[in-house]
Amino acid sequence: MSAELSLHTCVVGCWLCLNCMGHHVWKVIKAKSVFTRVTDGRRLLYYSGYVSLALGVITASAVAVIFLAPEDALQKERIRHIEERMEESHLGERLSMTLSTLQ
Repeated sequence: MSAELSLHTCVVGCWLCLNCMGHHVWKVIKAKSVFTRVTDGRRLLYYSGYVSLALGVITASAVAVIFLAPEDALQKERIRHIEERMEESHLGERLSMTLSTLQ
């Protein structure tokens, strides 16, 4: 589970960094002044704060969902998800085998 959490955190962190870079490029292109690099240090500080704070909030909420959700609800959700996938693919025999192994 720690590997999944670190992978999720890295992926979300990369997405937030790309979000900041895209916003910065949009601001530079939109700016009419040639002297846009004067405030780059301050923008970097704001962007870093945004990425760190947003990443912390998203990771904390993911951890809270993992640990606060009752185990029975997670198990029922997994079984329901497997049943839906099997119904879509018309594999009834494999559904019964999968459900018997989960229980």
